Amino acid sequence: MRPLVDAMSAAGMVVSWQLESAEWMLLQALIERCGVAVLVDHAGGAWQAARSRPRSARYFVAGWRSLPTLPANAPEVPQLGPNVVALHGSRPSTTDQRVREGLDLAARLREQEQAQ
Repeated sequence: MRPLVDAMSAAGMVVSWQLESAEWMLLQALIERCGVAVLVDHAGGAWQAARSRPRSARYFVAGWRSLPTLPANAPEVPQLGPNVVALHGSRPSTTDQRVREGLDLAARLREQEQAQ
């Protein structure tokens, strides 16, 4: 779960992760099915479309559940889409760099977990 939390935070989407055990199990299944990068990209679009700033990771779960399973030959970290670019609005954007670093970290951690 840490790769998702870290990647979301690196993308500027800092939310509460106080979840029930069943919700953590669901998130683990979503990470395995979709990948961290896809979840973060999808959350970026939801974050931008939100009427008010999301406060909890629960805000994203319904959207994440609707995502399709990644094909086996899909790249580990997809190209950043338009949903991840401008989370901080008028700030000079270092967001792209932070998002890339977060996604790279998530990919490295996932590789380490799979190697074990």
